[in-house]
Amino acid sequence: MAKNSTFKFLMLAAAMASFGATAFASGTVSGAGGADAYARGKAVFARKVTCADCPLASGVETPEAAKSALARIDAGEFGLDDGERKAVKEFMNRRFKLA
Repeated sequence: MAKNSTFKFLMLAAAMASFGATAFASGTVSGAGGADAYARGKAVFARKVTCADCPLASGVETPEAAKSALARIDAGEFGLDDGERKAVKEFMNRRFKLA
């Protein structure tokens, strides 16, 4: 009985170790573009542009509204830093197929 439970424990430990390595390998990489910029832009957009107390709390639903929002973002209306602005622009351009 003890051998069987030890074997199960070792198999479980091996499986967890391999899944852990896979999780590290599949993570996003910091950088200026790609999925990371899109994900960061999406988060900043939700947190600083369309949150309940934000100027665009009603959301952005159309490409025309997205273009208007981008003009406001470029004008500095939302107080985003340069990195946040670039990430939000990446998100909106891809989300609304603007570029």
